[in-house]
Amino acid sequence: MIKSNIKISLKNINLEINENKLFENLSSEILGSGISVILGPNGSGKTMLLKIINGIIKPNSGKINLKKRNNKLSISYASQKIIMLRRNVYENLRFALSIKRLEKKIIHQRILYLLKFFELEDKINFSARKLSAGKKQYLSIIRALSLDSDIILLDEPCSNLDHRSTRKIEEFIINEKKRAAEAKKITTKKE
Repeated sequence: MIKSNIKISLKNINLEINENKLFENLSSEILGSGISVILGPNGSGKTMLLKIINGIIKPNSGKINLKKRNNKLSISYASQKIIMLRRNVYENLRFALSIKRLEKKIIHQRILYLLKFFELEDKINFSARKLSAGKKQYLSIIRALSLDSDIILLDEPCSNLDHRSTRKIEEFIINEKKRAAEAKKITTKKE
């Protein structure tokens, strides 16, 4: 998901790992205000492309531009490889939000809202590392969504999820998109 004032531009991206060419002169533009999906067969480089956009992997050559009209650009990323802190569900979410230096009260309210929305209230004190693979993935996605970033990159977001969890994530993303559109309308009217 990308907010409306964002543009991602890839120009002549080349990436070679162990003499294996993954990308050769890849160029693309992704404009904000929507949900974009990168499709392709296994091994086609989708994960590598997300890692390039996120700055985790540097291409051998080419340019990546992430533009925002004003302010600093923020990116959230939920990887295929799920990493949970040795903490409970609440603390895994709290740690991510505390990096944004929000007030403790706001963090607490946001976490309670997310746990209620995603129907995980009963797991609030449960060890995140002891969750099932599907619930770990679900929590990882919730953690990425919780940050309200300009760009949210989700790598194979629903591969281990049941239909109900997938629907909840889709519902949240659609609601956030509507909320952002309404906020933009209000801002535009004031100008």
